[in-house]
Amino acid sequence: MEQQQLRHLSNELGNPGVQPLWLAVRRNGIHLMKKDVEAFVKQKGEKQVLSAIQPSKGKTVSESLDARWQMDLAFGVAADGYTAYLVAVNVFDRFTYALPLTSKEPTQVAEALGKLLKEANKKPKLISSDNGNEFLGPVSELLVKKKIAQAFKAVGDVNALGVVDRAIQTLKRKLAELAGSTGRSWPSLLQQAVGAINSTPKSGVLHGAAPSEVRKDPEVRFMLLQDQARALQHNKKLTVKRQDKLEDAGGFRAPLPDSTSKFKRGFQATYGDVRQVASVRGSTVTDTEGKSHNLKQLKIVPATSSAAIPAAVSTAGPAKKRRLGTPILDALAQVLQGEEQISLKKASGLMRAQLTADGQSYNDILKSTKASLIDLIRLDDDRFKLVERPHGKQTWYFVGLK
Repeated sequence: MEQQQLRHLSNELGNPGVQPLWLAVRRNGIHLMKKDVEAFVKQKGEKQVLSAIQPSKGKTVSESLDARWQMDLAFGVAADGYTAYLVAVNVFDRFTYALPLTSKEPTQVAEALGKLLKEANKKPKLISSDNGNEFLGPVSELLVKKKIAQAFKAVGDVNALGVVDRAIQTLKRKLAELAGSTGRSWPSLLQQAVGAINSTPKSGVLHGAAPSEVRKDPEVRFMLLQDQARALQHNKKLTVKRQDKLEDAGGFRAPLPDSTSKFKRGFQATYGDVRQVASVRGSTVTDTEGKSHNLKQLKIVPATSSAAIPAAVSTAGPAKKRRLGTPILDALAQVLQGEEQISLKKASGLMRAQLTADGQSYNDILKSTKASLIDLIRLDDDRFKLVERPHGKQTWYFVGLK
């Protein structure tokens, strides 16, 4: 009887997460424990397929100073004939390179990349990017000619390019600050912003050194090499942990091809049907149909999970709020990359700056949801954890990625 009431209530509320559903269960006097609600949500197919791609807890590793770069395009409001800029980052020392572009045509991207490689003097062994058309053809030909390996972000691997994504966020904020104080266009400020970032000490990832100082400091380089070794061990432990979790659950959902597209909306499915595990070797999972999958990209679910019913998940109140709030939630996920937890006040400020740099209004988006930022975060509890800390008569909120 209680389980039937729970199913009805969940469908009525648009299949919310554990905490909102648990609060509704208590208010409706349904005699269930929170663990019952957690088990129910865990096996709910509609919730599983709509859940956001989880950032990997693995660490980005670069074996040596010039082993790996990451690159991507960033876009700005058209100015001085430019509409975008190519950003590349050395993963080891976080040194950033950037050049403005009048378009994202592959030939122009390849030309800009050639200039950045010339500026760097020492070429990397591998450059990673997404598999957009701008990084194919002429770019691939350039990298083959220079004997640089090329790697593409896999479907569902949301933080495969975490280093360059973070650099682009920082660069956008710096450009917005400089444009606000000088009144100049972003293309005319791009190199100044890049220079400022490369000269700014990084207390955590670079042990207090600035990116421009690492190459000249053998002590810092040695500490960074030690960090890389620890990161490799961390990644190995995570793989074993996920292998064990998958073995216990027996099932998984693989991300759909457009799951990480910037055009994907919150009401569109992220994951496909439940698949059964046939074998696991290292980070490669083979399903019972013989298809291979990358372990870190999978959503591990009970093999007995229910099938999703697409029509039942797109129009209810909570789902609509989450859909309308997608730009804010995605911006929050980006500003939290590399952070354990930050205050909600700080997160709000960083999101405002990022959305403004992208030509969007934080206030307008939040107003359209008819919800508070805290409510939105609670609706996306697969991705975020909200922590309440009493402070006198007040409650301070902090947010982090799960």
